[in-house]
Amino acid sequence: MASFTTHLTALLDASRWEAVENQMHAALADLGLWNDGIDVRIQRNYCEEDNMLLDQHMSLHEQAPTIEEIHIIRVRSSGEPKGGLVGVEADRAITKALADALPEGAGWYGTTVGAS
Repeated sequence: MASFTTHLTALLDASRWEAVENQMHAALADLGLWNDGIDVRIQRNYCEEDNMLLDQHMSLHEQAPTIEEIHIIRVRSSGEPKGGLVGVEADRAITKALADALPEGAGWYGTTVGAS
């Protein structure tokens, strides 16, 4: 059985987190994976001078986010992905499914790393 860890950083409204988390659970199940844990923390200190999600928001909206905050998300899952996906294809499918669970238009970046 393979295990996967996905790290996502997303700019979203914290009040929407519960719905996002439920969507992530469903996305993993749709891929035939078990949810081994979803951890999230909100980054309230912006130590780095530039943050690409904040920069993106500024370029699209010409103002700093008023409600959205940076969420650092770690998703652990295990199982054999449907469709026989392995390696990079499995990692990409998992990342896409979890990113699709974010609200439409939410800025994000991240990746999945699998281990057999």
